[in-house]
Amino acid sequence: DDWFGAYPLLVFPVRIFDHSSETGGSSGLLTPRAAEIEQGEASGLWVDLGAYGVPRAVREGAVWDAKENIRAMEHWTREVGGWQALYTDIFCTPTELRQMFDFSLLDKARKRHDGVDAFPEVYDKVKSEAGISDLSAELAAERAAAKKGTAAGRRSQSAATSVKSPPRRRSRSRSPRPIRG
Repeated sequence: DDWFGAYPLLVFPVRIFDHSSETGGSSGLLTPRAAEIEQGEASGLWVDLGAYGVPRAVREGAVWDAKENIRAMEHWTREVGGWQALYTDIFCTPTELRQMFDFSLLDKARKRHDGVDAFPEVYDKVKSEAGISDLSAELAAERAAAKKGTAAGRRSQSAATSVKSPPRRRSRSRSPRPIRG
């Protein structure tokens, strides 16, 4: 509600299977964490939430900062071990996308089949179009952290199994492309 204020929400279950025993360690892009696999099963159950419509702030004539709100939702999604559908606009960085998804099997296959230079990275195929969201500050911070060798960008090891409430909305930042109602 804090991010979008759009209702009704689309809610449907998604079962994610652990195929790591078949692939030698990775289950592919979506890999359930051990703590989230149902007892006696090789899978875990997640809920896909879809927020469709015009954000409440826009309907009320206020400014809605798409970058701020979507990045906050993406951060929360990574924090609780979830995934964002890649058919939607993403506002994350390449490192943040790799925190959300397990690329190890894809990276291994790309290297084995000489596809590293032949095909674009997944991020380059799903990132927002130029002009939609300026991530230059986030990308610069990511590069600086990588140079320092910090832990920034490492996948959270928390084993959240329930959905937490979203963080309270931060103060609005100035966005190059706010949406007005």
